[in-house]
Amino acid sequence: MPNKPNVLIENWLPIAELGVESRRESSTGLHPPLNRLHVWWARRPLTVSAAAVLASLLPQWSADLPRELLSKFPSEESYKAWFLRLLGILGDPVAGRKLLDWAKAKGITKQISPYGYKRAFTYNPEDVEIARQYDLSPRVVCLWKKQFLQRGPELFAHSKQDKQKDKRVDELEQLIGRQTIEIQFLKKVLSRLD
Repeated sequence: MPNKPNVLIENWLPIAELGVESRRESSTGLHPPLNRLHVWWARRPLTVSAAAVLASLLPQWSADLPRELLSKFPSEESYKAWFLRLLGILGDPVAGRKLLDWAKAKGITKQISPYGYKRAFTYNPEDVEIARQYDLSPRVVCLWKKQFLQRGPELFAHSKQDKQKDKRVDELEQLIGRQTIEIQFLKKVLSRLD
């Protein structure tokens, strides 16, 4: 059997980081009930599954890697950091989990995300923060927000005229399609007559 290169999973796998991420991933509460076992068994932690597959395919870091890889990953630490980012693990989840556990033991409530990035739909910034982030005047942001709250439903509502226009456009597109087929048919018939 030819020498096969060592793969990453044989040498290193970030078990602690994967554990924290899979625990965070499974805390969403979106699991099916146990009486639906066919769905329940198919639910695997995505981060852990991706890590196992990728680490089984990627080579282990060594100084004998091709030059292109060594220029991108000059050290084993840079290779491991890239692997974690590839899995979507940003920051240091182990330190974040330790911080959360410490705060929970002390009775401190969480003010910001210890993961180093905001989680979706959990943060509602003030107008001043939005203005600062996008280099706008706070007054402009306030006016835009007020206008949207007053006229937002109009933007997403389809009027009766819009529905009639859409119906007319559909009818015309069908007519054009039929005429195109008829023209092609007549061209074929004329070419056979010549």
